[in-house]
Amino acid sequence: MGLRLDRFKTGTPPRLAKDSIELDCFERQPGDVEPEPFSFAHRQQTDFEPALPQTITHLAYTNAGTHRLVRDNLARSPLYTGSIRSPGPRYCPSFEDKVVKFPDRDRHLLHLEPMGLRHPWIYVNGLSTSLPASVQNELVGSIDGLEAARIERYGYAVEYDFVVPTQLWPTLESRVVRGLFLAGQICGTTGYEEAAALGLVAGANAARFATENDLWLPDRLSSYLGVMVDDLTTRGVVEPYRMFTSRAEMRLSLSPDTADRRLTPLAEQLQLIDRDQARRSADRWERIEAIRQRLEREGELRASRPTSAADRIRRGEDPETVLLQEGVELSELAPRDRATLISIIRYRGYLERESREAGRLRDAERVQIPSELRLDEVPGLSHEIRERLTEVRPRSLGQASRIPGVTPAAVALLAAAISQHRRAPA
Repeated sequence: MGLRLDRFKTGTPPRLAKDSIELDCFERQPGDVEPEPFSFAHRQQTDFEPALPQTITHLAYTNAGTHRLVRDNLARSPLYTGSIRSPGPRYCPSFEDKVVKFPDRDRHLLHLEPMGLRHPWIYVNGLSTSLPASVQNELVGSIDGLEAARIERYGYAVEYDFVVPTQLWPTLESRVVRGLFLAGQICGTTGYEEAAALGLVAGANAARFATENDLWLPDRLSSYLGVMVDDLTTRGVVEPYRMFTSRAEMRLSLSPDTADRRLTPLAEQLQLIDRDQARRSADRWERIEAIRQRLEREGELRASRPTSAADRIRRGEDPETVLLQEGVELSELAPRDRATLISIIRYRGYLERESREAGRLRDAERVQIPSELRLDEVPGLSHEIRERLTEVRPRSLGQASRIPGVTPAAVALLAAAISQHRRAPA
């Protein structure tokens, strides 16, 4: 089809038979006392209980003997013999890499994770390896508490193809094949959350394409979906992409507890949620906003207390005490909504600063690059920058500014070319 491919690698740890491990001899790591639900529908419940029972993870540690086994067998690891050369996920290294790159560490933490409520295997998170099965048996047996553990599936490493994501539009439609949408690790990301989020974008747009509706371009200033898609399609990848908050310019504004305010109207517009879900979100924010405004102006109405209740919270007074003193019953807001309200009050100054910065960035996004403008002919640009602009084909001046290697001077030249193009007679 003409799509350019590249390769990454990934690995897995061994899986152990649960009945071959005395889990009671390991330190327990339970889940959160109050689990945080993904769904905002559950956030409204003061008595929220998870639908499934919570399981326990146990902690184990490697030792000097484990590390010695790795060093003695590096020549048998495909990662070190050259059989596998592709980049892997930076923050999920193989156990061989941990031993080689951190020789001063005398132990590494492992998480013994149940693979399901009734699944008979334990996933040894942190022991990803591609060493031969015989060596893996020795590695596991060298760990305190796992001497008798039985491996049911050995760890392994694989290389896999992915599509260089700068070949995709921000809708995740291929620039090469009309109507082909890509999502998941094929776009060059790590797995799980990133893959699921891309599936949402590509799936929604594939449905809109099939029904002849306008496609959706996620906005990096209002969602992490937008940050990720823009990073992939504008900047490309040199290793499996993982979504970090530090990648977002507006990360304070992209707080998880405001996701429904930012994205519910969009979800309703895209017909991804029903009217009842949209109404619940609107009601939630009406309650939060009404109390916030009340707390911000309370002091202005009282000569005896010129400082507002919100200012007192910002200065470090206990928020719930302040709320009660101002006549706000704690029952007026669910606990999670109170936490959201308090965060908004505390960070108001920073949020306002981000909002001003977002306005500046949106101005750059509004400067659209005419499709007929030949980017490779813009005067004054270096050959390298011409190549990058032609490869990515940015839709806006803001997107062009985020392409690696495109300097502020080059953006200024591009802006001048756009202006000149608009003034030119038709």
